[in-house]
Amino acid sequence: GIDGLQGSKGEKGEIGSAGSQGKLGKEGPQGPYGMKGTA
Repeated sequence: GIDGLQGSKGEKGEIGSAGSQGKLGKEGPQGPYGMKGTA
């Protein structure tokens, strides 16, 4: 899989399959979405 991108002061998106969007940074709602990679 591919590591999620970080939002500002945020968490990484989850690593996994099924190219869904990861979670937003907790303190960076305007930061980029973490993207799940394909397995």
